[in-house]
Amino acid sequence: RWKTGAPNILRPMYTFWVRGAQNITIENLIIEDSLDWTLDIDYSEKVTVHDIVINNNRHVANSDGIDVMSSKDVTVSHVFISTADDGLCIKAPLFQGHNNLNIKDSAIPMGPAKNIIFKDCTVCSVMNAFKIGTETYFDIENITVENCNFIMPDIFPGGVSGISIESADGSKIKNVNIQNIHMNNIVCPIFICLNRRNK
Repeated sequence: RWKTGAPNILRPMYTFWVRGAQNITIENLIIEDSLDWTLDIDYSEKVTVHDIVINNNRHVANSDGIDVMSSKDVTVSHVFISTADDGLCIKAPLFQGHNNLNIKDSAIPMGPAKNIIFKDCTVCSVMNAFKIGTETYFDIENITVENCNFIMPDIFPGGVSGISIESADGSKIKNVNIQNIHMNNIVCPIFICLNRRNK
């Protein structure tokens, strides 16, 4: 648990990782200027994230906000994210790690993602405010996104998509409930893609 009276301010070189953990609470943080995925929740259970600000440079590629990968029973609430890539993202990759980063346990197999809630989130993203995918080797189910604002106030023509659901590696995506979403300056409000990348 990370908590103080005043928000902790982190300026990570790459990523704030939670991997293989249970019963974790992350709250009251400001994370700025990440050069890669900012808050990465891998293969974990019963994780709560709230009262978080992620303020990234919106010209740095691949600087995702929050990525939930192959985890279950995760709740993210009352967060503000400003970033160049995916704001809120759910993935079910084949292995831990991404983009060939050399992490010690990158060959550990992953699994499905389920029972994930995003609520009361404001996302300012150049790419996708909320995204399922693209790494989708295992099933993804029971996803809720509610009471969120997806905006891009100051970069023309706006964010690429508000809601992007992509199964590209064979995943079955089911029981996705998205409601009470406000979007402003989003080029494609809803994008759904079913394909096979043959990676």
